[in-house]
Amino acid sequence: MSNGCFNRAPFAQHIRMQDGWIESETSRWPVMAEVPFVMAKDCRYTHTTLGQQDEKCQGCKWRVEVGNV
Repeated sequence: MSNGCFNRAPFAQHIRMQDGWIESETSRWPVMAEVPFVMAKDCRYTHTTLGQQDEKCQGCKWRVEVGNV
Protein backbone atom coordinates (compact mmCIF):
# COMPACT_ATOMS: atom_id res chain seq x y z
CA MET A 1 0.00 0.00 0.00
CA SER A 2 1.25 3.52 -0.80
CA ASN A 3 0.46 7.06 0.32
CA GLY A 4 -2.41 8.98 -1.29
CA CYS A 5 0.04 11.34 -3.04
CA PHE A 6 1.97 8.45 -4.63
CA ASN A 7 2.63 9.27 -8.32
CA ARG A 8 -0.06 11.97 -8.21
CA ALA A 9 -0.76 14.09 -11.27
CA PRO A 10 1.44 17.20 -11.61
CA PHE A 11 0.16 20.37 -10.00
CA ALA A 12 -1.46 22.96 -12.27
CA GLN A 13 0.66 25.93 -13.35
CA HIS A 14 -2.16 28.35 -12.49
CA ILE A 15 -5.12 28.22 -10.10
CA ARG A 16 -8.49 29.91 -10.60
CA MET A 17 -9.58 31.77 -7.44
CA GLN A 18 -12.27 34.20 -6.42
CA ASP A 19 -11.22 37.86 -6.21
CA GLY A 20 -14.28 39.77 -5.03
CA TRP A 21 -17.81 40.26 -6.31
CA ILE A 22 -19.68 42.08 -9.07
CA GLU A 23 -22.99 43.29 -7.65
CA SER A 24 -26.19 44.57 -9.16
CA GLU A 25 -29.45 45.56 -7.48
CA THR A 26 -30.80 42.00 -7.62
CA SER A 27 -27.82 39.64 -7.64
CA ARG A 28 -24.07 39.24 -7.45
CA TRP A 29 -21.45 37.21 -9.29
CA PRO A 30 -17.97 36.18 -8.22
CA VAL A 31 -14.98 37.79 -9.91
CA MET A 32 -12.52 35.06 -10.81
CA ALA A 33 -8.77 35.50 -11.32
CA GLU A 34 -5.99 33.14 -12.38
CA VAL A 35 -2.98 33.16 -10.10
CA PRO A 36 0.29 31.25 -10.54
CA PHE A 37 0.86 28.15 -8.42
CA VAL A 38 3.87 29.08 -6.28
CA MET A 39 4.19 26.15 -3.87
CA ALA A 40 6.98 23.59 -4.32
CA LYS A 41 6.12 21.03 -6.98
CA ASP A 42 8.37 18.26 -5.67
CA CYS A 43 7.68 16.18 -2.55
CA ARG A 44 8.60 18.17 0.56
CA TYR A 45 7.89 15.18 2.84
CA THR A 46 10.88 13.28 1.47
CA HIS A 47 13.15 16.16 2.50
CA THR A 48 12.62 15.01 6.11
CA THR A 49 14.17 12.08 7.95
CA LEU A 50 10.73 10.54 8.41
CA GLY A 51 9.96 10.89 4.70
CA GLN A 52 13.25 9.29 3.70
CA GLN A 53 12.40 6.24 5.83
CA ASP A 54 8.73 5.94 4.77
CA GLU A 55 8.40 2.69 2.80
CA LYS A 56 5.14 3.91 1.26
CA CYS A 57 7.18 6.49 -0.70
CA GLN A 58 9.47 3.94 -2.38
CA GLY A 59 9.14 4.16 -6.18
CA CYS A 60 7.15 7.41 -6.25
CA LYS A 61 8.10 9.72 -9.13
CA TRP A 62 7.94 12.78 -6.82
CA ARG A 63 10.32 11.33 -4.24
CA VAL A 64 13.45 13.39 -3.58
CA GLU A 65 16.65 11.64 -2.53
CA VAL A 66 18.32 13.79 0.12
CA GLY A 67 21.81 13.13 1.40
CA ASN A 68 22.50 13.50 5.15
CA VAL A 69 19.00 14.39 6.25
